[in-house]
Amino acid sequence: MRDISLCTGPSREEHERGEISYYSREERFYISQAAALVRDLLRQLEKIIKPGVNELDIDIFCENYILLRNGDPFLKSSGLYEYSALISRNNKAYHGIPENYVLREGDIVTVDIVLRKDGWYGDGAETYPVGNCPPEIMDIVRFSKEIVFDSVKILEQKQDLDVLGDFISEKSREIGLRVLQEGAGHGIGRELHESPLVQYVTSGRSCPLKPGMVFTLEPVFTNCPYDIFYDELGTAMVREGFVASQFEYTVAVQEEGLEILV
Repeated sequence: MRDISLCTGPSREEHERGEISYYSREERFYISQAAALVRDLLRQLEKIIKPGVNELDIDIFCENYILLRNGDPFLKSSGLYEYSALISRNNKAYHGIPENYVLREGDIVTVDIVLRKDGWYGDGAETYPVGNCPPEIMDIVRFSKEIVFDSVKILEQKQDLDVLGDFISEKSREIGLRVLQEGAGHGIGRELHESPLVQYVTSGRSCPLKPGMVFTLEPVFTNCPYDIFYDELGTAMVREGFVASQFEYTVAVQEEGLEILV
């Protein structure tokens, strides 16, 4: 998630002016290796996240998992954060800081992983229900996952990133949700944040897909009708009593078509 509270890489304006990196097939393989480590960690968290687990222990698990597989937990090693994972619970929309909090039945928690593997970046996130959640909350989580896969299908058809804004906004409105416009996806590879900027509002500027592009899709959805705000640590929040859900996947444009790496 590219946002002012994660101050690395180019600004939104620089993204829009920036030159897109078109990676070779070999380079895309290396990016896929970093993405695979993120993907495998997110799968392992499905077994870990349950009622009674402390958020700090989730962070420790993530750090150890990355280090044991010769990865670099970039958020911590870079000094951006004290922790190796971003953990956003319930009404924390994104960039949540792990807390000394024991997960409870009915919570939802998003874990966002950023790492480096052999000099290449991987980035991904998923929202996990904690135990049994109310059906209306599970619907939000389910939709936020499905819409990313549906977005890839639309991109396959239209071959232009600018179609995402209308598609995602319309789909979310149909079921009474909204997508947060404050964040955006981004190119990824040698750097964590590269061009293009992947917005969830139609910009009117065409960005055709070409082999070699690698970028993240990471919309955040909420049932909160009010504007987000930021706490003192830079976490994006929605109002108490509402929730936010996010699934982030890294997508590579291959010669054969689009491939989801995370």
